[in-house]
Amino acid sequence: MTSQRSSSTAFPLSSLPTQAMAPAVSPQASQMVPLALGLALRLVVMSLPVSWGCLLCFTSEADRQRVCRLFTSWKSRQASQCGAQLMEAFQGLTHTQINYAERTRLHDAFTQTIFTLEEKAAAKESYKVAFPAAARSIEEVVKELSKAPACVPPCGFQEMARLFFCNSCAAHDCDLPLECPIRDLLVPVGGQAAFSCSVSFSTPSELTYTWLFAGNIRTKDLSYFRVMPRAQDEFARIRPVRPPHRGTFSCLLSSDEQPLARLFFFLNGCCTAIRKKALFIP
Repeated sequence: MTSQRSSSTAFPLSSLPTQAMAPAVSPQASQMVPLALGLALRLVVMSLPVSWGCLLCFTSEADRQRVCRLFTSWKSRQASQCGAQLMEAFQGLTHTQINYAERTRLHDAFTQTIFTLEEKAAAKESYKVAFPAAARSIEEVVKELSKAPACVPPCGFQEMARLFFCNSCAAHDCDLPLECPIRDLLVPVGGQAAFSCSVSFSTPSELTYTWLFAGNIRTKDLSYFRVMPRAQDEFARIRPVRPPHRGTFSCLLSSDEQPLARLFFFLNGCCTAIRKKALFIP
């Protein structure tokens, strides 16, 4: 996402045609008014701190121009004041973070807000009153949005925890690796080993499991692994454990071909055949 450029350039309002400056407005001059108004609003946005804010994420430049045109009755001298007032009213939403899944709901709320502002402009209400009221309405909507679950370390692509940052108009995922740490499992030869391809964070309901095995080595290097075609479920079991089973087992947890996490289990069989419950070493 390209950041906005800070600028202190002021629009030369004295160069704009107005009724006070000219009793009759030519067709060419009347066409310049919306262009000048748009430029004035654009410069207001550029003069703001380097931050997008929810208003700029969920409304278009055309929306904001149209609102100010209606409130100022095409009086371009007031365009920059209207634009500045609009941005100032929504400044409190600049650093808002929402559940990424709720973007559409917030977008719809802003669409309704633009429509409401147009109605208030038609009713000759002051934008100095209408803009703060609109911002308060959006703030109430934000409070009602569902919250995203927190990121759960140490690993995994946690799509349900994804956030949307209004200060950058961009999504932010958990800063965690896809691959999980290796879990060591010590099981006596002749015993039973059980693996669970499960994670602690929220996942979609439809999941697929791909199991791999790297014999006689403790590793996360996938070049050592081969696919175990018969293992396709969340749980895998080996009984009885034999010396050839020593090595690293890996499970790739996916949803709709999107990898969510890769788990690793190092099975180290030891000793002689005895009947004893498997011991998991975290």
